[in-house]
Amino acid sequence: MCLPALDRRRRDRLAFPWLSRTQLVRGPLLFWTLYFTVVALSNLTDLLRHLGVRPPRWSWVSDNLGFVASSIGRVGVSAGAAAPLLAGVIVWAALAALLFGHATARPWDDTRRGRAFALSLALWGAFIVLDEVLIIIFETGARQRTSGCSRPSWPPWP
Repeated sequence: MCLPALDRRRRDRLAFPWLSRTQLVRGPLLFWTLYFTVVALSNLTDLLRHLGVRPPRWSWVSDNLGFVASSIGRVGVSAGAAAPLLAGVIVWAALAALLFGHATARPWDDTRRGRAFALSLALWGAFIVLDEVLIIIFETGARQRTSGCSRPSWPPWP
């Protein structure tokens, strides 16, 4: 079906007549700005509580520091490396929030949107790959412990 030639403003309002095209683009950008801001702040409060800057009773924390420490501990990395790793994630998430906020100010700017999404996809990609690696290591180790195999689970090669 071919739509008759309409002016751009009217054509853009056909699907969502109460929203402009800019608002439709700005909404998801604003969502990701807020999401990465909350992630960065909750991880920051977790790290600050660990460093003694915030009191132990401080409850608005992500608890990701303990998760990172236990995850890397299973592959033989010292738990002391968890704080610098979490600090890196905090910087990465804060930068993503900043770039999404920057893109929200000018939602029609492809370069700004592209940078924000590229950085956030890199963060998600890093988590997905690390999650898969840790799952493989954990499952391989669990199978070897239950099967009576004496070969250690890490490194995975002979």
